[in-house]
Amino acid sequence: MKRIWFAIVFLAIAAAMCVGEQCFIRTFHAEVNSAVTAAETAAERGDDAALKAALNELKRCWNKSNNLLCMFTNHAVPDELGARIRGIRSDCDDLLLELDNIRAFNDVLYENQRITPANVF
Repeated sequence: MKRIWFAIVFLAIAAAMCVGEQCFIRTFHAEVNSAVTAAETAAERGDDAALKAALNELKRCWNKSNNLLCMFTNHAVPDELGARIRGIRSDCDDLLLELDNIRAFNDVLYENQRITPANVF
């Protein structure tokens, strides 16, 4: 009987961890996308103060989530995403291209980590 209870508790903990991971990934994806959108809008308008604030928000989001994110997935995509986020500057010549690359890596990370039948089987 003790084995059954252990199995039930273990499965409940595993399910809770999976739900927590999915909530974290969804929140991270939304935060990065909103910061990238704000930076793109500010860059197109030529608003340097808003652009710097959006880039700082993007870097803050990355610094807050980096360690936990690397526990959930292999490090290739998060490392590339982090390198691009840390390296972006408001005076970059191809800023919109870099922001588009950050959005693309964020989408790849999200698609690889969210639960879908293709990711499960």
